[in-house]
Amino acid sequence: NGPVLIHTTFGELLRSLVAAEGVTGPQQLALSREGVVVVAYAKGHLAAFTLNGRRLRHETHNDNFQCL
Repeated sequence: NGPVLIHTTFGELLRSLVAAEGVTGPQQLALSREGVVVVAYAKGHLAAFTLNGRRLRHETHNDNFQCL
């Protein structure tokens, strides 16, 4: 539980992707070729980040996500 951490292959921390307030437990992660990271959290929360750590968008849905 906590933020999504992006590391180098040598284990050096690059970025910390922090979710919106009240959102816990990242459950699934998807990475696009364009460098957008999509994270599915518990209770239908979905967030998109850049590889630089900037949150692009956060949405809440009434369903839980089974896959991304």
